[in-house]
Amino acid sequence: MIRPAPKPIASCLQSLKAAATRAERRSMRQYLHMHALCEDCRAAYATQVHHVQPKRMGGTASAWTRRSFDNYAALCLRCHEARHGR
Repeated sequence: MIRPAPKPIASCLQSLKAAATRAERRSMRQYLHMHALCEDCRAAYATQVHHVQPKRMGGTASAWTRRSFDNYAALCLRCHEARHGR
């Protein structure tokens, strides 16, 4: 089996910079580590963590304290922008 090349660190850090707290950044890093491929296209590396239910609409910000990642989706930049309509 051919192993995929490692994800570019700079693009992973892009989504983590927007995370508000240390716990949120930690849980996002852990989620990206567990989900290497984009959950939408499955063709690219996941470099962004998308909140399925936006935080401003009651979605959870950090899964670290709850040990649950129900509100996260690991996406590549293209799919993340598509989900936000950009």
